[in-house]
Amino acid sequence: MMTDGISEVPNASDEEFGLDRLELLLRNNAGQPLPQLWELIMGEVKRHGVQQDDQTLLLLRVVT
Repeated sequence: MMTDGISEVPNASDEEFGLDRLELLLRNNAGQPLPQLWELIMGEVKRHGVQQDDQTLLLLRVVT
């Protein structure tokens, strides 16, 4: 669960971070511990562009 303040962060070319980029990060790093995954995602968002809105990210892992 997240707010749009993460997916809508624009870069210098006004391209949003986007859901596709977030999904790729999640898929490629699904085995990481949640705190490290959170750091990775937020770091990539910050590198992408400047925060302009509130940002909330909730990560949960379902174990079956």
